[in-house]
Amino acid sequence: DLVSPKVIEEFYSNSTTRSEVVSHFSGLGSGITWSNIMIQEKMFCLPPDLAFSGEDYYSIYKAEYLREKKLWDSLDKQPPGIILLYGLKYNFPCD
Repeated sequence: DLVSPKVIEEFYSNSTTRSEVVSHFSGLGSGITWSNIMIQEKMFCLPPDLAFSGEDYYSIYKAEYLREKKLWDSLDKQPPGIILLYGLKYNFPCD
């Protein structure tokens, strides 16, 4: 099942479940980043001198959700991976 941004924020705000959210976003962000490395036409272009933690990926996800909140809330499903991917594309476009 997909978890809504509201529920993810509740888990992130709770000190008991925060590490699980950060761990999830660490894996999610790493997977998306490695996938981007393996394809010919890049979806986003990270600066080579940056490394990202689960907290960083969560921050990008949350910023993207809030940037396009009306759009994401209008969808029946809000996959965190898609929201994170759009956040990475927005913040790190390829020129």
